[in-house]
Amino acid sequence: FFIDSSIEYEEDGAGENISKGVLPGACPIKLYAVTLCENEGCFHRECKAGFCLCKPDFIGENCEHSLISGTRYLPEVDPTQSPSACQRSMQYEALVSEFDSLLEERQHPLEWDADSIFHLSLNDTSGFGVTLHLISQAMSKAIRQNRTTVMHGKWSYFRHRACLSRGARQDLTCYFQPAHRDCPSELISETTSKAEFTANFQLDNDWHIPHMFNVSGGGTFFWVSQLSRFLMTPNRRMEALIRRVKRSIGYMHPIIGVHVRHGDSCPKWEDKHSHLPGAKCEKFERYLAEIAEVSAKYGTNNVFICTDDPGVIAQLPEHPHYNFVHVDFDRGVFAASDWAIELKLLMATMDRRLVVETTLLDILLLAETDYLIGTLSSHFGSLAYELSAAFKGYHPPYISLDYAWRGSLLAPIQNYHLQKNQTVGVRELNPARRDTRNAWSG
Repeated sequence: FFIDSSIEYEEDGAGENISKGVLPGACPIKLYAVTLCENEGCFHRECKAGFCLCKPDFIGENCEHSLISGTRYLPEVDPTQSPSACQRSMQYEALVSEFDSLLEERQHPLEWDADSIFHLSLNDTSGFGVTLHLISQAMSKAIRQNRTTVMHGKWSYFRHRACLSRGARQDLTCYFQPAHRDCPSELISETTSKAEFTANFQLDNDWHIPHMFNVSGGGTFFWVSQLSRFLMTPNRRMEALIRRVKRSIGYMHPIIGVHVRHGDSCPKWEDKHSHLPGAKCEKFERYLAEIAEVSAKYGTNNVFICTDDPGVIAQLPEHPHYNFVHVDFDRGVFAASDWAIELKLLMATMDRRLVVETTLLDILLLAETDYLIGTLSSHFGSLAYELSAAFKGYHPPYISLDYAWRGSLLAPIQNYHLQKNQTVGVRELNPARRDTRNAWSG
């Protein structure tokens, strides 16, 4: 018997490309043995195939919860144990597959040319969470224009020596999967004069969402959360760091994630300079009350705490009935002056590597928790919840102590037909914005 290695044999042995690999089948038949809903029991949608088919941006066994306006989602049954979990997961994965195909086409072009590049400058970035959202917003516009978002510039969070080692770059790729193929340097130079800047982008631009994703299981939250996932999928370096930290602090599931917002944004609330009037930084006692409710409802005392406030960490031993864990570092560096963190990073008065790695660890470990408590007026908190839902494939229970998730939307939403590039509706989902537009137009 002889195999001619110069010949490429057909993989299926039949001369036809009919390979299918492993294809998931339908949900187990036992899940259909009981009718899970009745039409009159489904809020904001209909009963189909035994479960409530929700309108865009509504979740819950009976579609009773709005992601746009709701601040508390504490279902009686843990979403992982819900009777409709399998059907909803398959619905979700189908949408994710369409999203990934679209992003692969837009962000990894086979050929480059200057006209197809949407050049986004990172030379004037703000906080990490708000900058990530502004990058996502810019990408949504570029996708509509059939262009590739290419990020370039100096982002202070990533300007440390470790991001130059082993061929890494001083940008998101230091810790995350690349968001686009390497773009020829001459094209980057050619498009620099036309670059958009993240800090000003939301002032003159909307979010753009293909109407094909404005369906059951999808909507505005789905689109934004998937863009967050696309930008923040950890690379091997980040995955290894997460594993080491989880082992060292005793991070165990099921676990409640808590973002205690006592950072440099608190003075903004007091001075009423925020884009969300009325938001404020709550005392730790308020968080403890919510922790107690979630702990009693879902039966876990494991709690991951994320905060810049060393005073909160100092209080944790006073509550021994909870198994508190947190990333271990000196939080006193954040209280050393009244300067915003971003200004300290720009002036190199802080350890940039410490700041970026603790920031990313807190966001990603919050996203991995099973239940989340925080303030969704915070871009940090809303980003963590977006990643949590996007990575898990379902919406974990959450409590926001102030605004609903829409509070992080800094611009109106445009829905459009992808093929025709025709706007079918414009809506302002954040009524707290001072330049609000509350009704659909178009």
